Amino acid sequence: MGLSNAMKLVLLLTLFTIATTLAIQIASESGPDSDVGIPSKSISSPGRERGLLQRILKGKHHRKGRRHRGRRPRLAAEQPVGNAAAVVAQDGSGNFPNIKAALDASLKRGGNGRFVIHIKSGVYSEHVVVTEAMKNVMFTGDGMGKTIITGSLSIISGGRGTSESATVIIKGDGFVARDITFRNTAGPEKHQAPAITSSALHLAFFRCGFEGYQDTIVAMRGQQFFKECDIYGTVDFICGDAAAIFQNCNLRLRRSPGRTITIAASSRNLASSPTGFVFHNCRVTAEPELSQVIGTHKIYLGRPWMPFARTIYIQNDLDVPVQAQGWMLWETRPDGRDANTVYYREYGNRGIGSSTGGRVKWPGYRVMDSNEASQFTVANLIQGHTWLPSTGVPFNAALFTIATALAIEFASSSADSNGATPSRNVSSPEGGRRLLQQMLRGRGRRGRRPRGQAGMRRAGRRRGGRAPVVVAQDGSGNFPTIKAALDASLRRKGVGRFVIHIKAGVYREVVVVDERMKNIRFTGDGIGRTIITGSNFGGLGDYNAWNSTTVLVRGDGFVARDLTFQNTHRYQPAPAITIEAPQSAFYRVGLDGYQDTILLRGTGRQFFKECDVYGTVDFICGDGNSIFQNSNIIARKSFTGKEITITASRRGVTNLSTGLVFQNCRVTATPDLREAFGSTKIYLGRPWGDHARTIFMNCDFDLPIHPEGWMAWEGSSPGLLTNPPVDYREFGNRGMGSSTLGRVRWAGYRVMTDRNEANQFTVANFIQGGRGGTMTTQRPPAAPTTTTTTTTGSTSTPPSGIIDATPREDRLP
Repeated sequence: MGLSNAMKLVLLLTLFTIATTLAIQIASESGPDSDVGIPSKSISSPGRERGLLQRILKGKHHRKGRRHRGRRPRLAAEQPVGNAAAVVAQDGSGNFPNIKAALDASLKRGGNGRFVIHIKSGVYSEHVVVTEAMKNVMFTGDGMGKTIITGSLSIISGGRGTSESATVIIKGDGFVARDITFRNTAGPEKHQAPAITSSALHLAFFRCGFEGYQDTIVAMRGQQFFKECDIYGTVDFICGDAAAIFQNCNLRLRRSPGRTITIAASSRNLASSPTGFVFHNCRVTAEPELSQVIGTHKIYLGRPWMPFARTIYIQNDLDVPVQAQGWMLWETRPDGRDANTVYYREYGNRGIGSSTGGRVKWPGYRVMDSNEASQFTVANLIQGHTWLPSTGVPFNAALFTIATALAIEFASSSADSNGATPSRNVSSPEGGRRLLQQMLRGRGRRGRRPRGQAGMRRAGRRRGGRAPVVVAQDGSGNFPTIKAALDASLRRKGVGRFVIHIKAGVYREVVVVDERMKNIRFTGDGIGRTIITGSNFGGLGDYNAWNSTTVLVRGDGFVARDLTFQNTHRYQPAPAITIEAPQSAFYRVGLDGYQDTILLRGTGRQFFKECDVYGTVDFICGDGNSIFQNSNIIARKSFTGKEITITASRRGVTNLSTGLVFQNCRVTATPDLREAFGSTKIYLGRPWGDHARTIFMNCDFDLPIHPEGWMAWEGSSPGLLTNPPVDYREFGNRGMGSSTLGRVRWAGYRVMTDRNEANQFTVANFIQGGRGGTMTTQRPPAAPTTTTTTTTGSTSTPPSGIIDATPREDRLP
């Protein structure tokens, strides 16, 4: 059996990993003179990016078309570059016992080549100064939280100014640090107490921790780049007048004695200055001690230390309740003059703090478009393409990755991947290259991807298929209801992809995609804009899905994107969607319900990408091979007073290959549940079936999961403790609910520590199947044919909060 169109879309979305990894690796490995060492400065040029990818895929990303064979080349940061190297170790196993001694040794080298100082694990209580004479110094450690440089100076206790109170002061150009924590323990009551002060050209920090409270990072001048760093603070904790980009970082807010938190304080003092702070694809979240009292704090994105302050937030997850105004004035200049001179911008952010409807009405603030946002990429703001490759720190030069632009364009135009058969190995770039090459051939016009109805008509005709039919309540489409459009699909010839575009609106229908309706695709105008809603419920027993769900999918090859499925019934099992199809895929879809929001029946394969799933009890439940990737799993306050249980796998036999897998997802809570955290028990899941299987990998738990993590089904056998009927596993999760120390002691639960074990549950291995891209599936029993009925229900729109991140199978250690 060949691979269906739905699974081809699954493979397409999975390719984000391969292509993005290639692009970053190449950018890291290429010097400034290489063919692709200068990334595109445009965020919307798929033509140029396609050519770049083709060169990469052909192995010609170095001069003269030279290919790399065997093991990949080491990044610059991994090589003993320069003519000297030093190891600092407290146990005497290195060249030097402290960092100062190693830095002094750097002055004795000849020339200004890279001088690498490796600092072994340990807590180093030192006041470290990298002077102007110490150029091109690199600190490498054994990991964040393992190699720690710490101090406790502050503006109050140290008798120094803010900059000189830092634990580490960097004045030497070309400084690089990776896998280290910089810490200042002075505490919030000591006011300004930096972990680091940086005032030099071309500084790069990769996988570093910065722990402090007020003024944690004082970035005074120069061009600076922070990648995958964790930054902790309370007030103005990123401040100064550098041109600095923070990419894929975690901004972790701490509890503030003054109950006001300001993230950034730019001190840009001239309108012509090319400086400012840019936060790109970062996550703003709260530490546990703040989460408990977050309702008592006011959180702002920034305030102007100087009148021409410039701060930009692009495509971030704002997972804290930012004040509606977003920004505040400096307390000593409350007259509002700075409102005219600041440069504050937001673009494409997500999460509970991202709404711009109530933002300040200052002349200096606005929501940007993509053209303006393009000015603040790594290539444009800090000219990173000219100096970052030599540091070995990976970077995204554009706002949108090459792979994302191509994948969205491709998926918008066709689900056909030219018959490409994907590699089953998630770590095989050659398989990814071959499939990407097939995708890149003959893709039609090279401009922007099609948009709207006209664009979709062109896309459908270009591929030789039929144009989509349009459902619109205002009469502007082909059909007024979704049922009518589905009925029309039965009159087509063949079983090619049948696209139904559902315009913005609230559609109160019970929708049934029956067995005859194969390869149906629903497209909408966006989560929260195109809503299919109902309020049916099924009682307390093993209810019939067709009596309770809003959408029932039985037709093989079903795909949905950019719309919301909703069930507004709050008190009993009431699915927003029931899936009985052998294969289905969901991309940027909202699934909005309470109990049993997603009900999976049978042993089919389902893939959910960048979806928002809301619920209270067992809100992802049933059987099937299901992967949720880069999705928001959003727990709601239960109206019945029950515990919150995210999953309820119904796997009933040990040898079934089914289960629920969550990879790189965010498990978070709605505001009403956050207020009730102290009185609510939240569990990752419970076993609906005796052999329930659920796996959480590389997820962010941004809510207080009960220490036990998992709970037994009411009346279940005590054999859970002694026999392994269930299969519950966790791997590499993060956040305040991720600690596994108090987890259940069941024989069927464990923390995975081995990459190979975790690799079993990736897209390629878990839902791709083992041989030739096929997998035997058991069809669910047939149900009576139903007619579509109209129901009443809430028209409320779920809050936004979509993660825009690439799949991170490469994060498996």
